[in-house]
Amino acid sequence: CLLFKKRSDGQWNQISDNPGWDTNMEFRLSDISAMTQVPTGIVLNPEAFVFNVFGFDALPRNRKKREEVINWRLQKFFPVSGPFSHEYFVFKGNTVFSALIDEGILKAIESSFESGQVPLTYIGNTTALAMNGILGKQKGVHLLIEEEGNLLLLAVLNGTKPIFIRKIRFS
Repeated sequence: CLLFKKRSDGQWNQISDNPGWDTNMEFRLSDISAMTQVPTGIVLNPEAFVFNVFGFDALPRNRKKREEVINWRLQKFFPVSGPFSHEYFVFKGNTVFSALIDEGILKAIESSFESGQVPLTYIGNTTALAMNGILGKQKGVHLLIEEEGNLLLLAVLNGTKPIFIRKIRFS
């Protein structure tokens, strides 16, 4: 995972590429408690997330109804057990990029920052940042490959709109 701090001009600076995660995905408080009291963000690698791409003929304009339809489709194709946090992004043409993360991971991160008295203002993931940041508004079909240890993430994008995404473990 990567750790970022927000500068006074609103931009983000990377301050660490390993802020102290041990194998149980827990922070060592000594690593974050020395940080100054400025807004801080953390970006996690794809390991912690479950990604899906869904296409819809149409989506309701009403936010609550749209969320119900997206969550229904998610449960239909990927039954989730346990408490997960679900974020999604709707692209032109009613394509939805869905990202799930275990609530326990989020609570552990938030708790670690809170106990270290470091303000946490952003939790993100490298995949979504790569789709938006690296490609910008480029047109055409792109292949995004993200490798982290024994995990490989492949994404096919049309511009920045995901068409296909898969995580593969190898040894």
